[in-house]
Amino acid sequence: MKYSAATFLSIFLFSSFLTAQQKTGFSNTDSIRTVLEYRLPDWGYSNFYLASGAFSNGLTLSKPTDVVRDQNNNTIRTDIDNKLVRFSGSVTPIYELYKESEKRFIDLRSTTSFTIQANSEDREFEQYITETNTQLNSATIEGNSGIRTFSESLIIDLKEYVVDDFFLLFTSNLFLSYSSQNFYSEENNLPVVDATSFSRNVFARPGVGIGYGRFRNVTPTIRALRLSERSQLMQLQALNNNQVLTAADHFTRFNGYTQRYDRPRKYFWDDMNNSLSNIYSDLSVFDAFYLDDVFNEALGSRYEGFEVYGGFEYQYNAQLQKVDNNINNTNSRETLILKEHRVFANLNWSKNLDLENQVSIRVSTTQFYNNEEGANYDRRNISELRAEWLNNLSDRYLLLVFLENGLLVNKGNDDLGSPDFDQIVTTIGSTVTFFNENKFSLAGNISFSYDYREQRADTRKNLDKTFRINIGANLRYYFNRNLY
Repeated sequence: MKYSAATFLSIFLFSSFLTAQQKTGFSNTDSIRTVLEYRLPDWGYSNFYLASGAFSNGLTLSKPTDVVRDQNNNTIRTDIDNKLVRFSGSVTPIYELYKESEKRFIDLRSTTSFTIQANSEDREFEQYITETNTQLNSATIEGNSGIRTFSESLIIDLKEYVVDDFFLLFTSNLFLSYSSQNFYSEENNLPVVDATSFSRNVFARPGVGIGYGRFRNVTPTIRALRLSERSQLMQLQALNNNQVLTAADHFTRFNGYTQRYDRPRKYFWDDMNNSLSNIYSDLSVFDAFYLDDVFNEALGSRYEGFEVYGGFEYQYNAQLQKVDNNINNTNSRETLILKEHRVFANLNWSKNLDLENQVSIRVSTTQFYNNEEGANYDRRNISELRAEWLNNLSDRYLLLVFLENGLLVNKGNDDLGSPDFDQIVTTIGSTVTFFNENKFSLAGNISFSYDYREQRADTRKNLDKTFRINIGANLRYYFNRNLY
């Protein structure tokens, strides 16, 4: 009898597993013609808005008192009168531009920030002997400080097809910030602190590249096919091939609705209905919610095609810190400049074997070259390989099996005696999402990884080999659910 509970649980879960295998969609999983015919629509959005416009002003008054006895048994009383005034304000306008088509891809984001802070503090300090009312010490301290900051961030990604499937790449990541601070304090009308500081940070990482191929995100098409299956279950006519592609165009644009409207799905489904000849105009509330539930299906990330590209990036970072002390007429200045360039190459390939199975391979390698004499490395290479298989049974079951291999090769600076360092990490794993409506849900993952590290310096070599196993699961099972 000691195995009865375990046996019962195993049969219990296995029967639920079999029940959950009854699919609800993709009546013909081998029909992937619509996926292969999908082309990106010419669409986009732009936003110019004030992300933060905050101002605050505050006043704090406090009167702490401290009473102690000295070694002569006298009562020493200290009274402090504090007054603190604070002001802060910030303004952050943001501009976003996103455009996507078969010809061109543009993603631009500009963020500008203005911040100001000001503090003013007055403090009166008095200390005396209580018994004789004899004053021992008194002081008046006044001070103020301020911080003013300006920053600008500009990120641009551009992909332009020039001839057939050949394309050019341009990326740019720019950041600029200025900050100035002042501190002033005086005691009994005599300056104690009088200093100003200034800091500047300039960061730029432009890049160019060239590539070949078409690598499309076809998840909107898969979701459009699920929409067609749900339409059939609502006793509506299934979408034809052209209607599925039209619906896929609208699913592609959904992120634009979230940027344009506070209630994006209201306008999304209205436009979807209009584009499909008003087939959803007479839906009941129940059917409308059932249709919208297509967004909650775990379809994974589905891609089709391949692309290979490579290019060059240059990174420049200059930091300046300057402090002026006006009391003793001294100043300090610190400058840090970092320069690095890199060469990269990438390959992406995905193939949908049918509507439920996808295989993918992604390869990337980046070679870094340091242009600073005092850097602890001369060059560095980071390479990654990932192969995966995705299996998706409509809205009930999503399985992902993957193999990853990462390589890091670091060549140290011989002039500084920096060691060479190599690392290889291999991981094989799987994640699964399993769902049987109103009864059972399971989300689990398991992975095995091997980590090899080698460090070399002169005649010394250090080796480190590590094997890891990670297992995780989240199970929910309803023994009984009732509604009264």
